Amino acid sequence: MWAIFGKILYESRDYAQAENAYRKALEFSPEDHEIWRDLGLLLDQLNRYSDAEISYKKALDLKPDDGRTLCNLGMLHIHQNRLVEAEIAFGRIVEIDPQASQIWFILGMLWSEDAHKISRAESAFRKALEIDPKDSASLEYLGLLLAKDSKRLEEAEHCLNAAIELDSTAENLEAIAHEIVKKTITPLLPRALSWAQKAQQADPKSVSIQFTLAFALLKLNRKEESLSATRGFIQSIDFVKENLSDVIEFFIELAANGYASETLQIIDASPSQTHLEPLIIGLRKFLKMDVKAPLEIGEVSDDVVKRIQERQSQTKRVKDD
Repeated sequence: MWAIFGKILYESRDYAQAENAYRKALEFSPEDHEIWRDLGLLLDQLNRYSDAEISYKKALDLKPDDGRTLCNLGMLHIHQNRLVEAEIAFGRIVEIDPQASQIWFILGMLWSEDAHKISRAESAFRKALEIDPKDSASLEYLGLLLAKDSKRLEEAEHCLNAAIELDSTAENLEAIAHEIVKKTITPLLPRALSWAQKAQQADPKSVSIQFTLAFALLKLNRKEESLSATRGFIQSIDFVKENLSDVIEFFIELAANGYASETLQIIDASPSQTHLEPLIIGLRKFLKMDVKAPLEIGEVSDDVVKRIQERQSQTKRVKDD
């Protein structure tokens, strides 16, 4: 009864009372692995990761082959950047159930971040597709993985096109384009731009699509068009706050391509300026303008200047080659 109350309270987002209910349930049924698992999920939701891990491991002590608990524990490890332990948890799941296609996908994602495990990542994505040929996410990330090898670009594009055939929503078109742009997969940048443009036609108000479109144009050296597109997404404070590192990276690259003054003007005139203060100070320093800033902002802005200069040097080396 207490366990049922716990689930009802959890679904109602009354987390404090849900925790009390689960702990009361454990007084009566301390050997019930499901209650331990549900308590772990609740604590996980509250970002009490150490407590959640204890609950998950208690559940696994009682039922070592419980896939749901192993999955929860694996995701917890990912949130903590404990990727080796996450790999162990998800690896255990596919030992128990080799047909768990979504777990193969997660393993593919984990392994694709390790240069020494690229072949394992490819095998994992292919295993997921063997189980579910219509898994558009596995097709997408397999394509992005293959695109890292210049000799497999045709195969990569085939996978990405197949993923889009399965899911041609604006959201998916933008997601694929964004990954190509972010990873600077140069041969596929024209395709990324095309997909971003199609996404914008389908959803012209999407701020995320506006950003990806602006970045794709910049990567393709269409700087004036990129600058114009910038005036769209920079108006969204929420987008800038949620994607701060990507936004800063974009503006650093734009500045390094000879548009530091224009970049500064756009940011200064936007409602997002208060969230980009170190970038603004950095741009002013780069442009040799008089600057007064608190010490902590000054240090970050110096890093901005350094990154712009490094990007300029990289661009110059590429042109010289």
